[in-house]
Amino acid sequence: ANDEKNLEWKCCSKCHHGWCCSAAHWEIYKTKHHTEEVCHKYQKLSTLQLFHYRHMRKYQETFSNSPDSSLSRPLQKFPNDWDGYFRLRFPETYGNPRLPPEFFPATTHLGSQVVTCLWAMYRLGIERFQDQEPLVLQIVGASHYEVPPSCIWEEILHCLPHVRTLVLHFIGPDIAKILKDPTMEATPMECCPDCQGQGRRRIVGLYGETYHEFAKKYYMSSLSEEKPTNNHLLDPPTMILAFNTGMHEEDEESWRTSLEV
Repeated sequence: ANDEKNLEWKCCSKCHHGWCCSAAHWEIYKTKHHTEEVCHKYQKLSTLQLFHYRHMRKYQETFSNSPDSSLSRPLQKFPNDWDGYFRLRFPETYGNPRLPPEFFPATTHLGSQVVTCLWAMYRLGIERFQDQEPLVLQIVGASHYEVPPSCIWEEILHCLPHVRTLVLHFIGPDIAKILKDPTMEATPMECCPDCQGQGRRRIVGLYGETYHEFAKKYYMSSLSEEKPTNNHLLDPPTMILAFNTGMHEEDEESWRTSLEV
């Protein structure tokens, strides 16, 4: 304990990262690892985190920015990077000097999952998804990053205008730790005026359990007399997604059982 008190902690004065226990160790670390490029990345990260913090403190909600208009038809090719996506979906505001420089980078925090999902559909062949009714997505291993789900998922309806019903099932045991009621069977959510006018629907379900428990309860129960009352629970998934699951780091046996389903 006394040794800890005598330590003279030192970090980069620009980005405030790269903490070392002494000025001598800092000089060694700085020369080998804390390059100008690394420092610049840390600075950008810090300002982005500060932007999210200030937004949450002011508005009591996570920052979210999503397009509010629909495409007239699916794209022939989905953008390969954020710059291409922003230019396509935010043509009037992207690059606006009046917006803070963190505005669009902050958009990727929640938008990355939806955009990744759309990109994957195009990679697999968008013709398999663009006319699917309903379009059922199961997000497995959902945690605090996905829950509670925001309206940004409606961007899938905006980019696939022929889809009338988007069903999103968020499944994962961590949901039970996040929400007081860990189960919300498929429930219609409010859509933007454009989607409402086109008769499109976004339906969301939350299930605080593993995927194999979810499958056993809802899909296997359809073979018995006790069937779920909500038909969307029995719709086969169009796509199953998992983001940053850590399946090879923890709960390996549980994940192995779910993957076998």
